[in-house]
Amino acid sequence: MSTRSKGSLVWKVLISVALVVVILMIVAEFGLRWYISDSMKKQLVADSGSQASAQSVADASISFGPTPLLLSALTKNIPSVDIDTPSTLNISEGNPPSVVGTPAAQLQISDLDTADPNNPIAGHLVVHTQLPEKYLLAQIQLAMAQQQASQGNDIASQLMANFVRVTDVQANGEKGTIDVTFTDGAANLSIRPTSRDGSVTFEAENAQLFGFNLPQQATAAITDALDKQAANAGGNLSVDEIRVQNDILDIAFSGNDVPLSEAQQQR
Repeated sequence: MSTRSKGSLVWKVLISVALVVVILMIVAEFGLRWYISDSMKKQLVADSGSQASAQSVADASISFGPTPLLLSALTKNIPSVDIDTPSTLNISEGNPPSVVGTPAAQLQISDLDTADPNNPIAGHLVVHTQLPEKYLLAQIQLAMAQQQASQGNDIASQLMANFVRVTDVQANGEKGTIDVTFTDGAANLSIRPTSRDGSVTFEAENAQLFGFNLPQQATAAITDALDKQAANAGGNLSVDEIRVQNDILDIAFSGNDVPLSEAQQQR
C-alpha cells in the first residue's frame, strides 16, 4: 500500500471518528436538555402552592440559550433559561364570582446556579405576567363583596350594595387606564397604574353615580384589590414596568439571586 493510500485511510478514519464524536455530543446535548427541562418542571411542580399552579408548570415550555448544556454541567451554571407558563384561569360568574388558577407568565432567567440541584438560584430573573380583563373584574367584584360584607346588613348598606355594583372592566391601551363600569353603565371610573421605586400604585379618578360622588369605600376597595393582585403576582420582586394594553394588564418584575422555588411561589 502506498504512503498516499495509507495517509488517505488515516484521514478517513479520523473523519469518521470525529463524526461519531459530534453525533454523540449532539445526542448527549439533546438528552441533557430534555433531562434538565424535565427535572426543572418536577421541581417547580413540587414547589407549587396549588393544584392549578402545578398544572400551569406541568404544561410550561422550557428552553435554553445557545450555550451547550454539556459545558453548563461542568460549570454548574446555565447562562439562559426561558420558562413560558400558560394561563390556567377558570372564572365562574356569581355573586361573588369564583376564581381558580393562575394567569399566564413568562420567566427569563440569566445565570442559573445549579450547584445545589435541589435549590437552583437565578442570578437575575425577569417575570412578565398578563392579567386579563375578566380576571381583573372578578378580583374587583370579590373585593367589593368583602368590603360590603364588613359594613353590615342594614338598609343603607343593602341599598349601596345593590346600586354600587361593578359590572364591567376594560383595559384601555390608548388611555393607559383600567376603566371600571358600575351598575351596567350608571357610572364609570378610570384607574391609572403607575410604577415607582419598584412598587406599583393605582390612582382612581373621580366618578359620579346618579350625580353623586362614588363613596370613598368603593374606590378604595377597587384600588386595594388591584394593588393586592399586583403584589401577589410579583411577590418579593421589584416592579420594573406596568402597562395597560387592550384587554390585559401587563406587569414586568425582576430580582437578583432568586431561588427558583420562590419564583414559582410568586406566581
